[in-house]
Amino acid sequence: MASYEPQLQNLSLGRSISNSSSVQSLKHGYIDKPFLGKKDQYEQVLDILDSTGFIPESLIELETHPGIAQERPRQCFEKYIDSLIDLLLKQYIPGVKDSYVDLYNKQEILFLGPDEGTAGYVDWATNHARSRGAPWWRSFLTGKSPQLGGIPHDEYGMTSLSVRAYVNKIYENLNLESRPIRKLQTGGPDGDLGSNEIKLSTPNEVYVAIVDGSGVIVDPQGLNKDELLRLADQRKMIDHFDSKLLSPQGFRVLVDDVDVKIPNGEIITSGVAFRNGFHINFKDVLNDENGGGIDLFVPCGGRPGAIDTNNVYDLINPKTGKSIIPYFVEGANLFITQSAKLVLENAGTIIFKDASTNKGGVTSSSLEVLAALAFDDNGFLSNMCVDEKTGAKPKLYQDYVKNCQRIIVKNAQSEFQSLWDLKKVTGVPITELSDKFSFSICFNISALASFSSSILVVTYSPNNAKTKVDPPI
Repeated sequence: MASYEPQLQNLSLGRSISNSSSVQSLKHGYIDKPFLGKKDQYEQVLDILDSTGFIPESLIELETHPGIAQERPRQCFEKYIDSLIDLLLKQYIPGVKDSYVDLYNKQEILFLGPDEGTAGYVDWATNHARSRGAPWWRSFLTGKSPQLGGIPHDEYGMTSLSVRAYVNKIYENLNLESRPIRKLQTGGPDGDLGSNEIKLSTPNEVYVAIVDGSGVIVDPQGLNKDELLRLADQRKMIDHFDSKLLSPQGFRVLVDDVDVKIPNGEIITSGVAFRNGFHINFKDVLNDENGGGIDLFVPCGGRPGAIDTNNVYDLINPKTGKSIIPYFVEGANLFITQSAKLVLENAGTIIFKDASTNKGGVTSSSLEVLAALAFDDNGFLSNMCVDEKTGAKPKLYQDYVKNCQRIIVKNAQSEFQSLWDLKKVTGVPITELSDKFSFSICFNISALASFSSSILVVTYSPNNAKTKVDPPI
């Protein structure tokens, strides 16, 4: 069983490599390599295809045309999906799709996850796979609407639940539940992760600053929590924050602002520059005797590598050599580089990296796929799909979502405690231990896949439960 989550934007592939017109599409297809991620990810895809004996020269010779690919993203997506379905289904459609040689001779299933602007297309892809007779249409893509059996991460806070579990376990292990925690967050109340982080925040947390796409809002006395919750519910940026609720020391600088005087007398000449550098320069406006002013930093958005070895030392007190951020839980992917994490950890920060903290989202997606594979079509439609007209949620769907949430929190708490205890015993930085955990998980998955000579498939139907043994996928 193949499981792969490519970043789907900027791919324009023909319908089938066996179709002469599609070969031309493939030869002139477009891949914007930067949007696939790092160069090694692109090369890894080619290596995987090459190992199967499939890869044609035309795919290797694809040119990079970022501008052209961006002009018709939906068409690129649709062709890409059609090409995948062509390869996964043994269908002969005269004049449209020729047969192909199958040397593998086993069923293959792909699970795709939306990324890089493709979230709005997944319902189409699901319905299209179903219309083409794909037996695995139910599990083909995650991120589907609830009407198609999807479990929305933002609605149920799936990623945020695991991030919050790490924050709460820090409080528990250090007896901080009742102590006021001054908090900085990048990624505002308009975002999936940012809005749920606000909603799940504990009473002891005092938001002193939030950075989002519209700018920066600061209040050393604490931002009004009710107003933040209002924005989170409405998914609005901090430019909609009621400024009358700021204390005399509070202020807001938006990206379009120029020459703004803030309460400490400083003139902010550029709102954009102030916003882009605030995660490093917050100490200039949130001063305390140690030069910091925050206890907890939770990035829920921001550019990858926003903190690296070029600027991380701005977060170290030059007098003491200690970090000015006591606790750091990386919710946003890749916000801080690995080397910068180690610098902060060696300087005293308790830091947990994204690979551990935000597993909630991918866990939810995996469980969404599991449910889709376990049901037949009738069982799936009646038990896992929200009614399109009334919005009524089947009881099993509701129970399953709650169970997914429990699993996410339990797994996050367990991994936190393992990392915490291992750090005490071994002295190895948590940042490195997290990588070892990830490697162990991948290794064990491979070992389990190799161990079984057959897969027990349980297909559930409300009227007919049956069990069968299938050959390994």
